[in-house]
Amino acid sequence: MRLNLILLAAAVAASLFARRERDRIDIEFTRVFRESAAGPIELDQITAELAEMDLAEGNLAKELESRLAYAGSLKSDFYLSIDTARKTLALKSGNDVVRETAVRIGAQAAAKGSFAVAGMEKDAILLPGDRVIQSGPGGPRSFMVSQADLKAIRIHVTPETRVYVF
Repeated sequence: MRLNLILLAAAVAASLFARRERDRIDIEFTRVFRESAAGPIELDQITAELAEMDLAEGNLAKELESRLAYAGSLKSDFYLSIDTARKTLALKSGNDVVRETAVRIGAQAAAKGSFAVAGMEKDAILLPGDRVIQSGPGGPRSFMVSQADLKAIRIHVTPETRVYVF
């Protein structure tokens, strides 16, 4: 009986702690969204996607930071968006999708975040950390798209172009 009471008390304490953490994250989430330049549709989409994910607090913070940087870019010039869950790469201008394509993601390529293009080659867009968007066979740090899609996207990419991986 004593063990049951101890276990029940531990469960109640864990539940209260989890509730407090969720409230803290909700408050931070709301504050950050208020500061964001993105519209409510984009924020609702981000909220829904994050709610479906099973993430630890550190991973949730990184995922949220990456998606908010992406949402903040919606009012800027061309940028690339790589959605690792949907396995798509999109060239966007503001809210408009200029071109979207399927992307194969190398095992070590999908570090999430916001990056600037590090360089350009004929059949590749170079990213920081030895990652690359390329056509044809790629390595573990590659995002691979068709040659036609890369050619169409590449003409809009400059060293100032942002790439958002989430």
